[in-house]
Amino acid sequence: MKTLIVSSFDISGGAARAAYRLHQGFHSINLDSQILVQEKFSHDQTVIGPTKKLTQGLARSRWTFGALPQKLYPQREDKTFSSQWFPDAVVPKVARLKPDIINLHWICAGYVQIETIGKLKRPIVWTLHDMWPFTGGCHYNHDCDRYTVSCGNCPQLNSSKDWDLSRWVWQRKAKAWRNLDLTVVTLSSWLAKCASASSLFQDLRIELIPNGIDTQQYRPIHQQVARELLNLPQDKQLILFGGVNATSQKRKGFQLLQPALQELSQSGWRHQLE
Repeated sequence: MKTLIVSSFDISGGAARAAYRLHQGFHSINLDSQILVQEKFSHDQTVIGPTKKLTQGLARSRWTFGALPQKLYPQREDKTFSSQWFPDAVVPKVARLKPDIINLHWICAGYVQIETIGKLKRPIVWTLHDMWPFTGGCHYNHDCDRYTVSCGNCPQLNSSKDWDLSRWVWQRKAKAWRNLDLTVVTLSSWLAKCASASSLFQDLRIELIPNGIDTQQYRPIHQQVARELLNLPQDKQLILFGGVNATSQKRKGFQLLQPALQELSQSGWRHQLE
C-alpha cells in the first residue's frame, strides 16, 4: 500500500511532528509512505515540499493571503481562524504521486483549499489535531456549539450575522465534502465526541487512535533511576505541566492548575510537592 500524508509542515509544530513520527513508523514496518507539505524543514528525501527560494517564499506567504477574509472583522478575537480559500496545486501533485490512500493531518496556514479535498479521488483518513475540519473556521470552539448546526453568528469573529465568514466556510465544506470517502481519526475521546456531534462529521466513521511514540527512544524505566538521572528529589510528589504557550492559552488549563497548586501549598503540602 502506498500512503501519502498531507500536512502543512513536516517537523515544525506539534501536529506536524506527530504526522512525521507516523511517517517514520510507517517506514519502520516497510510501508511505502511520503509526506506532501507546504513548507519543508527536514532533510528527509521522502518529504516533498518546495525546494527553490521563490517557491519557498510563495509558500510562506500563503498564510498571509489566506488570512485576508478575516480582515473584514476588525473586532474579531485574537484566535486562530482559517477560511482556506486560496487556490493551491495539491491535486496535480497528488495525481503524480499516485497514492492508494491519503492521510490528511493539519493542513491550514493557507495550504489546502477546502474545495481541493473533494477533488482528491482517493480514500482519505483525516487525523484531527484540532476542531477546524468540522467547524466554520475556528480551531477550537471555546464553548460555542454552533458547529453542531451550520455556524454563523460567530463569537470569535464578533459577528452578529447568521450569514458571516464562518457560515460561508461551513457551507463550502458541506458542499465540497458531500461525497468524500472519508474516515476520521481523533487523538482523544473528547475530540471524537466533538466530531460526532458536529453537523459535518456526524454521519462519518470516527476512530480514536492516540499519537504513537518510538518505544525504542521513549520507554518507561524505574522511577528511582529516572529521578536520579534528572536530579529530581526522591522524597516528594512531582507535578509536571507543559505545552506550547501553556500559560497564555486558556484552553491549556493553566488558569485552573495555578490556583489549585496555590491551595495545596497553603494547606500544608508545600514541602511534599515540587
